[in-house]
Amino acid sequence: MSSSMIILSFIPTWLIFTAACISPGPNTFLVMSVALSQSRKSALWVTLGIALGGFVWAFISLVGVSQLLNSYPGLLQVIAILGGSYLCYIGFKTLRSVLAAKSSATTDTLSAVTVRDLKSLPEIMRIKNIAKGIITTLSNPKVAMLWMSLSSVVPVSTAQMGWLAFYALVIGAIVFCVYGTIGLIFSETRAQQNYLKHSNLINSLFAAIFIALGLFIFINHGLT
Repeated sequence: MSSSMIILSFIPTWLIFTAACISPGPNTFLVMSVALSQSRKSALWVTLGIALGGFVWAFISLVGVSQLLNSYPGLLQVIAILGGSYLCYIGFKTLRSVLAAKSSATTDTLSAVTVRDLKSLPEIMRIKNIAKGIITTLSNPKVAMLWMSLSSVVPVSTAQMGWLAFYALVIGAIVFCVYGTIGLIFSETRAQQNYLKHSNLINSLFAAIFIALGLFIFINHGLT
């Protein structure tokens, strides 16, 4: 098969994956939450982590992990436990910050956001945000199930490592573009100002969403 034919054959699964990214899920709400509560740079670092996670899922699925998950469905349950637990953790952590908030927190947060936009994020914050994106993506059983289905229709063999890496890199680029756009939209000054006016309510909503997503994963995989 020629190079052009291989690339053309990739396009349908790239489009399917793009549609899956656009549909709301843990990654979407994570980027929205970080973009509103922190800064544009923070949101983009989280997005980079999500993109790296997407690249890893795409690559390892194509080299045989999907077959492994099909053969040992218990592994998918392990991923579900990790993913559901992590989402609940983020939710309870967000809820705890809401309960601990004081009347002066709004002013402090406004200053912090402004400073972050003017200066580079500390290295530790970059690492934490990248790690948050990677963990959220890799521990998402929905992503695992998506790749279990898509890997079977990607028309290259595991011996063609160059093409597999290229395919996975494009997946990572798609992820970064989709969630990066979300991060840019929700890190706009007006969006952050509205967030600061209603930070407790919005954070409570995000906490409820993360916990609900985590519990849904448990229920959906028969873990409750």
